[in-house]
Amino acid sequence: MWFIAKEIPVWVIDWVNKTFLLNDTPSIISWLWMDWVIYLAFSYTWNILTLTDAPTENIFIDYYTTSSSISITSTKTLWNILTKVWDLLWQTSNSTNFSKSKVTEEINEVIRQCLRWRVTNLLNPNKIFRAWKLWFLEWRTNVRYKAGWIATAILEVWDTELLTETTNLLESGYAEIWWDIINYTSKTSTELVWVTGQTVQHLVWENIKQLYVMPVELEKPKNVFKIVNNSNNVTKTEIPLNSWIETINYDIIKRWTITLLQLTWFSDSDLIEVDYNKVFNDLVDDTDICPIPDDFWTSVIARLVAWSMWYDKSMPQAQAILNRWYWNLHNMFQYFTNKTIIIKQKLKPRPYSYNSLR
Repeated sequence: MWFIAKEIPVWVIDWVNKTFLLNDTPSIISWLWMDWVIYLAFSYTWNILTLTDAPTENIFIDYYTTSSSISITSTKTLWNILTKVWDLLWQTSNSTNFSKSKVTEEINEVIRQCLRWRVTNLLNPNKIFRAWKLWFLEWRTNVRYKAGWIATAILEVWDTELLTETTNLLESGYAEIWWDIINYTSKTSTELVWVTGQTVQHLVWENIKQLYVMPVELEKPKNVFKIVNNSNNVTKTEIPLNSWIETINYDIIKRWTITLLQLTWFSDSDLIEVDYNKVFNDLVDDTDICPIPDDFWTSVIARLVAWSMWYDKSMPQAQAILNRWYWNLHNMFQYFTNKTIIIKQKLKPRPYSYNSLR
């Protein structure tokens, strides 16, 4: 979640227009100024801002976005890495021992280990290189908590509508009743429509919990926070994972290819932030982009792949060369783990000298 300060919404100011477009979808709007004064009569859907009155001179807004990511400066493709590996091995793309399929498989394995922070040293299997934090993999998404409701009629296995008060439920999506995860395509004021997924009969007064679809690239969440905005002071409270001791908790549910977030014991419209690492999908096409930033694709990835394969073939000097590039990997992990370089300065007293006396 990023803070955007003094953004000027897009659209014409003509004393009539009341609808404007923001660059991002807000999760919290801190302040909105219209004609140089703070203005409160507004609403928004996604990134569309609607005012009760039309501005006559200007409008600008402070807000927090609903999701964010740290962009990586990566432009190197699978083909770039393949070419570099063959060059290091004094081979060509027609190589039999180092064929394209074999090298591509090794490239994906090395990248996967790097992104999962655990790379095993082939020279010493007991030694594992670890990175506790890779900031270029960090992504975030936010959800607004919906309090859910209760069933107002029996739901049979064959029913396609679930009768309930739907104000505190999303327009469409997934919900949980006991252990059943149901899907619905739309809602009216009194029912969820085209319900599927129930495996048993559900009774009146059973709780309906809203579930939230997570981004497809989410591998697993790192942290989940509750965001509280108190008079322009935003605080974050970490939520423990499925804790029976704490009063607030969350859980992650996998349903086929969909990842769902379950939240418990929050108030309606609470803002929840999910921090996660992006999943790595194997590089397949020559044009697929390497997820490791450009500074390290050749000094680490290409060379680890080349010398690992060289070592497997028991080629001369392989052990010494491979050991050298493991230290490059170690340096890369240190670089990304530390966002800032801390320079420690020491003050040394000058030696006492009678010559300094005047």
